[in-house]
Amino acid sequence: MEGYFLINKKSQVFSLDLLFSIIILIFILLGSFWTWNYAQGRIQEIHSMKSLQLTTQNTVNELVRQPGIPVDWQFHNNLSNISAFGLADQSINYANQEKIDKLIMYGNNFYQESRQKLHIGKYNYFLTIGANSTGLFPNESSNIISMEDVMLLDNGTIIKVELRLWT
Repeated sequence: MEGYFLINKKSQVFSLDLLFSIIILIFILLGSFWTWNYAQGRIQEIHSMKSLQLTTQNTVNELVRQPGIPVDWQFHNNLSNISAFGLADQSINYANQEKIDKLIMYGNNFYQESRQKLHIGKYNYFLTIGANSTGLFPNESSNIISMEDVMLLDNGTIIKVELRLWT
């Protein structure tokens, strides 16, 4: 008869045990939520920096290695006739001084339009070519990506082309 009472006896849940279980579950869920949000933020930040770095690299490569579209864009006085800037003249890394001067002028006088022709999207830029520069000077609180390359002028002078992009 004693076994009969043990089989029919039901378990009891103490309210204090249930309360502790719910509190622990809430802490686990909140910790998981916080960790997930933190990881997502870091992933987005890394993705943005990689995109900025890739855009900077592509833009410098285009400037140094391509003549631009059209090839004689430095003779056009209307930016709407120009699809892309490029500083190369006869060959890769050989700079055309007229193109440099025109690009500096366009950057100083038509900043927004020059951003479009550089294909840098939402980013701001500061471009230094030799002793000349154009664009906006970045503030120090920005995430800035800088890339540089060198070109050779017709007179044999080596000039540095440095591009800084930031959001």
